[in-house]
Amino acid sequence: MAIRREWSRWAPLLLAAAVLAGTGGCAVPAGSDAASSASSGISIAVDTSGSVTAQESTAQESTAAALPDCTQAVLTTRTPGVLTLATGSPLTPPWFTGTDPATSEGYEADVARKVAATLGFGPGAVTWVTVDPQRAINGAEPDFDVLIDQVRHPDANADQSSGYYSITDALVMTKTAAAALAGHAPDLARLQVGVIGGGTGETAIRAAGNRAPMSFAGEQAAVAAVTGGTVKGVVLPTPDALLAVKTDPALAVVGQLPTGRWQPDQFHLVLAKNSPLTPCVSGAVDRLRVEGTLDQLTQKWITGPLAPEIG
Repeated sequence: MAIRREWSRWAPLLLAAAVLAGTGGCAVPAGSDAASSASSGISIAVDTSGSVTAQESTAQESTAAALPDCTQAVLTTRTPGVLTLATGSPLTPPWFTGTDPATSEGYEADVARKVAATLGFGPGAVTWVTVDPQRAINGAEPDFDVLIDQVRHPDANADQSSGYYSITDALVMTKTAAAALAGHAPDLARLQVGVIGGGTGETAIRAAGNRAPMSFAGEQAAVAAVTGGTVKGVVLPTPDALLAVKTDPALAVVGQLPTGRWQPDQFHLVLAKNSPLTPCVSGAVDRLRVEGTLDQLTQKWITGPLAPEIG
């Protein structure tokens, strides 16, 4: 991968970015247990309305120097001087809002624009297209520079950037059961909970002290066990949990489980195979991470309004 080949080139730069951002040189993945977001572990506010309202964020535009050799003037893009961003359709919150990515807000919309801005592409130098994400992931869709669409494992025929979102696990319960918590955090160690066998959710719930989670072969069976009353809750990857409650209004996300010390899966930006943009896009993502921007956007769009952290 181009990322690995170029990493040593960007290491000194990223260390400098960390110092400028006041991080003391400690770069951590957004959403990891070393990230700056914190939870009191005492009370949980569950949004059972199904709506998405971003919390206020204190994220600031970067004031660090531009990445060397990664500026609008020198980068090769499909349209000279313009960065073409792509995503799939329809748009879904909290990743995008509305129907047009060019005017949309949301976690991925914000990440994409901040990556573009870090590379020197302002609002007037960015254009959006909608594509078939699977074709893009397989390297068969040529009409974009950078794809952002909750991609976990791009095909070998495409490049991927550094991870821009760390996939945590979240607890889903029925709205009735969630409301019965009355704002208190659930007792994860004693809760009758379902998990996807062998997944990170099982690791997370066992790390929380639950020694007897009920294992299911897939997400559909696990969710059915919650709605059918076989278990009180189910642990799913947070993006899947958000989709589950959007699909079934009787469900609610109670909160995200602690991530522990394992490395979570990531969402990656996708580029054409051997794209000259790949190292620069990864450098931009890494800068957003060390400066705390990715954590701030996660808090704004996901942790704050939809999936608080369970202490």
